[in-house]
Amino acid sequence: MQLTRMTIERKAGQEQFQKGLRLYKSGSVTITKADSFWKGETGVNAEVNDGGLSPYRVKLLIKENHIYDYSCSCDEHLQFRGMCRHCAAAALAFLDREMGEPQIHVSTSPLIRNMIKSYGDQKRSLLLSAGMEDKVELEPLLNIGRHGATVGFKAGISRKYILKDLYEFAEAMEKQSYVSYGRSLAFYHRPEAFTEKSAPLAALIVEAMMPEIMRHRNESAYYVSASPSVRDLRLTGRVCDRFFEILDGQLLPMQFAAGQTGNVLVYEQDPVLEVTVAAKGNAGAVLMLPDGIQLIRGEERIYVADRECIYRCSPAYSEDMGVFLASMLQTPYVMDTIADISSRDLPAFCRHVLPRIEPHIKLTVRGINLDEYRRDELKTAFYLDCPYPDEVTLRVEHRYGGLTVNPLDDNTNISLERDYAMEELTAAMVVKYFPNKYYDRGLFAIRDSEDEIYRFLRYGLNELKTIGEVYLSQAAENLKVNPPPEVSFKVAVDSGWLNLEVDTAGLSRSELSEALKSYQQKKKYHRLKNGEFITLDGGGLNTISELSDGLMLSDQNLFGEQMYLPLNRAFYIDSILKESGDTGQCRQSFLDLIKSMELLKDNRDPVPAGLKTELRGYQTDGFHWLKTLDQYGFGGILADDMGLGKTVQMISLLLDHKEHGENGQSLVICPASLVYNWEAEFNQFAPDLTVRTIVGTASERGEQLKNSEDCDVLITSYDLLRKDLEKYREKEFRCQVIDEAQFIKNHSTQSAKAVKQIQAKSRFALTGTPIENRLSELWSIFDYLMPGFLFSYQKFRELYEVPVVKKQDQTMLKRLHRLIGPFVLRRLKQDVLKDLPDKTETVVYSRLTGEQKTLYTANALQLKEMLAGQSDSSFRNNKIQILAELTKLRQLCCDPRLCFDNFRAQSAKLETCMELMHNGVDAGHKILLFSQFTSMLDLLRARMEQDKIRYYLLTGSTSKEERMELVSRFNQDDTPVFLISLKAGGTGLNLTAADIVIHYDPWWNLAAQNQATDRAHRIGQTNVVSVFKLIARHTIEENILKLQEAKRKLAEQVLGGESVNLGSLSREELIEMLS
Repeated sequence: MQLTRMTIERKAGQEQFQKGLRLYKSGSVTITKADSFWKGETGVNAEVNDGGLSPYRVKLLIKENHIYDYSCSCDEHLQFRGMCRHCAAAALAFLDREMGEPQIHVSTSPLIRNMIKSYGDQKRSLLLSAGMEDKVELEPLLNIGRHGATVGFKAGISRKYILKDLYEFAEAMEKQSYVSYGRSLAFYHRPEAFTEKSAPLAALIVEAMMPEIMRHRNESAYYVSASPSVRDLRLTGRVCDRFFEILDGQLLPMQFAAGQTGNVLVYEQDPVLEVTVAAKGNAGAVLMLPDGIQLIRGEERIYVADRECIYRCSPAYSEDMGVFLASMLQTPYVMDTIADISSRDLPAFCRHVLPRIEPHIKLTVRGINLDEYRRDELKTAFYLDCPYPDEVTLRVEHRYGGLTVNPLDDNTNISLERDYAMEELTAAMVVKYFPNKYYDRGLFAIRDSEDEIYRFLRYGLNELKTIGEVYLSQAAENLKVNPPPEVSFKVAVDSGWLNLEVDTAGLSRSELSEALKSYQQKKKYHRLKNGEFITLDGGGLNTISELSDGLMLSDQNLFGEQMYLPLNRAFYIDSILKESGDTGQCRQSFLDLIKSMELLKDNRDPVPAGLKTELRGYQTDGFHWLKTLDQYGFGGILADDMGLGKTVQMISLLLDHKEHGENGQSLVICPASLVYNWEAEFNQFAPDLTVRTIVGTASERGEQLKNSEDCDVLITSYDLLRKDLEKYREKEFRCQVIDEAQFIKNHSTQSAKAVKQIQAKSRFALTGTPIENRLSELWSIFDYLMPGFLFSYQKFRELYEVPVVKKQDQTMLKRLHRLIGPFVLRRLKQDVLKDLPDKTETVVYSRLTGEQKTLYTANALQLKEMLAGQSDSSFRNNKIQILAELTKLRQLCCDPRLCFDNFRAQSAKLETCMELMHNGVDAGHKILLFSQFTSMLDLLRARMEQDKIRYYLLTGSTSKEERMELVSRFNQDDTPVFLISLKAGGTGLNLTAADIVIHYDPWWNLAAQNQATDRAHRIGQTNVVSVFKLIARHTIEENILKLQEAKRKLAEQVLGGESVNLGSLSREELIEMLS
């Protein structure tokens, strides 16, 4: 039952209860502490403000529904038989808290109570054991009986008590329990309670008993089982070794036959036993040991006991004598230990047993000559010959003194005691490598198999040497297995080329070429013309193979006197040489080239002084990377993630050219939707560069090219380049840059063919997705950057595309990465977070063309003329009409179909938006797109369905339930785009799954625009958010964008929608915005 108000009222009385209730309701009570104890009790501390200088302190002790103790610091507390008002108020506050947070009262389980008791007992036993003046001594008593050795124990201080149950003793030690053995002995069972010599014995008992304790506990978990009683400890295995190690050098009480006891000394020594071999008639011999010897066997040692000592025998002695003594001493207490040996078995005894035990014993021989039974030891000889290049023969000879046995001969007529076990072992080893036999010549043979010959030379020859002597004929001397050739390389930069020399390590170039072919065929060896073998599992051949296969080198190139390779192969060669550890002969010119790429982070070259922005750290690295590649005439792919500023890094390089006096014009090629964006960024970041866009009609473009000789940079689109290709062929550019390089991913398109025909000193490609679907896309970009670098497409497909894509060949993938790695720089946003702000904003420009431009220009001119022809009073009276015309102009910038249903031409901004959208989706980003016009969202929907881009749509007509469902799904699934109207989704949404925000049309109310951005850029967002504002160039949009900084208030008034206040705008200001 829980505490109730009735319980509190009975405890306090009605008057004090009502006063306490008023205090509680006025918020005067603060519960400072409420602790639950293990008996179900709860202690409550509270402070009650009742108009005094300080609060009154209340303490309550509550169990279930009963308050059985209480106190208060007030003076009235002692005047009442029950609780005062402060106690009542505190009880009511506690009751209210408990009712709001139901408590389940839990009784402590016996398991936890035992745990608490055990820890308490351990602490108490430690203190008491450490303070014991007299320590407990354990006294062992050894007994060697019919079933082995056992040891019992007594324990005590002045008087010793027999330990009747070692199982209970071990449990007491484990639990550190207090146990009484009698009037003179009771103590806590801890190591500290025992003498220095006895503590290890106590630990040994625990170690020996623990398996039995655990077994019993496991059985008790399933059925009731009485604990075992163990009086004596069996001395076997590790326990035996540990016991005698503890007793080494001490006297050990031992029980002898007939119940007699005495002390024996345990010490480490190998006993020299007297062993007698005496004749037993004419039939054999008898083997005798002296009486009174007993044997105990441990895990690593044997222990020999007599009436005075127990010898801890060395491991070597134990190994040699263990079987002998165990066999002879199977029956303890036999006075004369005797065993018979027949004359038939005497030779085997002399050959196998005596050599092992004789070094350790004192041997006495009576009435028999053992030398007659000691046969000559088997010695085996192997004779190798190589009569033919593909045949190896082996003659095996077993020698017993002066007699020789060939295992392939008929030896039945030879009277000889042979070592058949050793001969069988030899035969098994021989036939493993020599499958053929010439019985008539007594030879084993390998025939017509280089593989078997190599296997024998690599492994079998050494095996034969472990069991006999090996003799080689002169022909067999050439049967060698040499290690892999240690090929070395010399690399230098010479007149813009790599000069690579191969040192063939003593082999002729033709032999090294053949060895390489064997290696590439994945053979384990190669056989030279002189019959020797070369192992192919490593060494310099791996390096040569990687160079040969990776760079498609012919034998003539690879093994000529010298070979010259393009400079762009340097990094691949360096990677291979470093992996092989062979970089000692690289010339300084080569090392300088490699270091220039490896030490980009340490590059101190300043960024161009005329750059009108401060590059972030990773952008500075990108500039140095571009500059290094450019200096050596290499091309490269800048493949940074969207929003990381690929354009400004490229602009930095082109500006650097000019500042260092490098003459020459550069060409930037990009999608038509980005031409003016490039122009704007050049003007913003590098105004010192003269830039010209090559756009318009054919005649206009021709005129622009003709008058562009003094320009630093030309910008055109892929489509226009293709149309004007003949004019560009006449030029030679300093640098050629292609943006959104995935435009040339299909190498067979006219755009791809066109960019590859431009003459340029260096070439670069910018793309956030260098590979969208297939590896062939990567090949096409590299074919533009450095033609031939990745070979022909047919060869690239054969070597890389098919193995990597279809077979997941990791070796070829690693090789491809080695080739292209230095020429691709890709940083994702998460890689450069420390250099990035949490939000980046970029203006993306599009330029109206064709019919869209005509419509916009006509409507803008019409509005401008209307404003110019109005009087001041007419201007003031027609502001609603003027607002409608301004809105129409903004819609024309977005897409003329918002105003004219029959418009069929392209919208420049829509194409720019879709380009941006595709790049983001292909790179794995999630995108929010905002527009003030729901009709524009409808046009975007249709285009996205056409391009098969999945999306969600949220407008004012979306219900609240569907709205939250869409938000939840977008944050959790992989739908990449969310189209949102301003009024429906500008506030109140949490869309942190997105990391790109696109504002399709500018929201002149900056606060509203920022609120929309904050749907993604908010607490919970773990990525950098990239914000893109789409602006139509040379329109009212661009003019308002400029005014946002200069006249923020003006911009909000003009373009804030229905709430626009045109009263503060002059006619002249509006006309200026239309210019």
